[in-house]
Amino acid sequence: MFLKFINSTEISKYKIINFEETRNSNIRVYFDSDTLLPAAINNNGFEIYSDIGELLNSYENHKGIFDINTKNNYIEFTDNSNIYYDFLVPDENGYIIGITMRINKNTEEGLYLYRSGTSLEYMEWEFNIFNEYEYPLYKIVNEELVETSDEERNAHKKKFLKNCLEETKDAKIKEINSFCSKLITAGVVIDGERYSYTLEDQSNILAALQNVKITGMSVPYHSNGNNFRLFSPAEIISIYIAQYKNLIQHTVYTNQLRQYIKNELSIIEDIKAVKYGDALTGNYLNNYNSIINQAMCDIESRLNTQDNI
Repeated sequence: MFLKFINSTEISKYKIINFEETRNSNIRVYFDSDTLLPAAINNNGFEIYSDIGELLNSYENHKGIFDINTKNNYIEFTDNSNIYYDFLVPDENGYIIGITMRINKNTEEGLYLYRSGTSLEYMEWEFNIFNEYEYPLYKIVNEELVETSDEERNAHKKKFLKNCLEETKDAKIKEINSFCSKLITAGVVIDGERYSYTLEDQSNILAALQNVKITGMSVPYHSNGNNFRLFSPAEIISIYIAQYKNLIQHTVYTNQLRQYIKNELSIIEDIKAVKYGDALTGNYLNNYNSIINQAMCDIESRLNTQDNI
C-alpha cells in the first residue's frame, strides 16, 4: 500500500504497511520501516492506494496531525473537528507535577487550563514541567501560573544531588557486599581440590576440627564433588586455617572498601568506577594489613597449641 497527499505538488508516494482508526476518528498510518516520514505535509488530506494503484480510502477531511511517532514510524491524522485543551495538574501545594489533555473545557476542579487549540496547533507546543533535577518549574499562585524561584530550585538541587550520591554509594556497597559473599562461599582450593564454605560447610569443618581436638585422630571429610576419605589432623587444621583466612581477608577488605567509598568519594562517576578487588591505599591498606596479620597470628597460635586445637 502507499499514501499520497491530495492536490500535493509532490509526485512522491509513501509506502505504508497498515492504517487504522484510533481515538476521536483519527487515522493512524504506519509507514514502511525504510520510508522516511514526510518532512512537510499539506493540509488537503490524503488518500491510500493498494499496491496496484486501486484507491482504498480517501481522507480529505483529515488535514491535521495529532501525533508523529518516529520510533514506531507512524503519523496520526485528525479531521481537525476537535479543539484540544491542555490542563496542568498541580499537587496539594500548587506545584505543577503533570499535564493532561481533554476535549472538554469543563473538567474537574483543581486543574489549570494552560492552552487550547486544534490538533495542528497542538503539535507545535511543548511544555516541560520538571527541570533536570526533577523539580517543578511552575506552580499556581493566586490562580496564576508562575515559575518556581531560583532559591527553591537550588535548595532542591542540593538535596537531589545528595540523594543521588547516597543512592549511588548504597548501590555500590551492595554490589561489593555481594562479591564478598560469593567469594567467601566459594571457599578455597588446596592441592587442586576445592572446599566450599557455605553455612553447611562451615558447620562441617568446625565439627571435624572439634573431633580432631577430642581424639587427635584422622576424621572423615571430603572436598567438593569427591568421596569421603580420612583426613589427618594436620589436613583438617590446614583446611580450617585456609577457610578462615579467606573469610577474614574478604571480610576485612570489604569493610575497608566500604569505608573508603563512604568517607572519601563525593563524585558519582568515581563511585561507579569502583570495582571489587581494587587496591586499598593509605590508612585503609594499613588497617587491612594490621587486622589480617593479627587475626592470622591469633588463629595459628591457638591451633598450633595442642590444648587449644
